[in-house]
Parts: sequence; C-alpha cells; structure tokens
Amino acid sequence: MKKADIILIVTLICVFLIFLGLHLFNDSKKSDILVIQHDSKVIYRESIHKDNEIQIKDRYGNITNIVTIKDGTAYMSFADCANKDCKHMGKLTPSSKKQIACLPNKVLVYLISTDSEVDGVTR
Repeated sequence: MKKADIILIVTLICVFLIFLGLHLFNDSKKSDILVIQHDSKVIYRESIHKDNEIQIKDRYGNITNIVTIKDGTAYMSFADCANKDCKHMGKLTPSSKKQIACLPNKVLVYLISTDSEVDGVTR
C-alpha cells in the first residue's frame, strides 16, 4: 500500500468514528420526566430525579400499586394483582426505553423526554 492509501483509510475511519460519536450522543435524549397513568388518566408527571413514593388506589380507596422513585430510578414496589409481572419488569432509568405496565390494575409507568416537541396532533 502506498502512503496516500493509508492516509485515506485513516481519515475515513476517523470521520466514521466522529459521526458515530455524534449519533450516539445526540440521539440518546434524556428521558427524565416520569409519567404514571391510571385508567388512562395521568396521575403523576414529575422529574425522575425527585424521590417520591406514589400510591395508586382503586375507586374504593384501596392501594393497588406503589411506584417508588429513588436515586433517578423508578420501579413498581407493590402490586396487589395476582401475577405481579409489573414488579419484575425492572427499573426505569433516564436512558431506558422501556415501560412498566400493570394490566389488571390499568397502571402504566413510562418516561418522556424534556426535549420532546408536542404539537396539536400528539397532544
């Protein structure tokens, strides 16, 4: 190989790595607003960095679920449903793309980005 070929290959690799780095850092928007829905109504919308414990109650006032928010993570710490799959869905962190759902109790916990743009259609 000639010297010019080596310079060209090294330059292309450097350009590729720069674009890859920009893509990884720009596309990973921080999702730091925690949203909890119960029966299709938003009952909690706050920063995931604010420690809290949210009790979700049924129409009779009985606690059905408890969502614990601590140290920038959120997880289902209590559920009175039969299978308790929501407790085993893990923790939500600002970089996670998943959500926690308790179908029997109609509870949904997910993260949204503070940079998200809302228009009339998506609202």
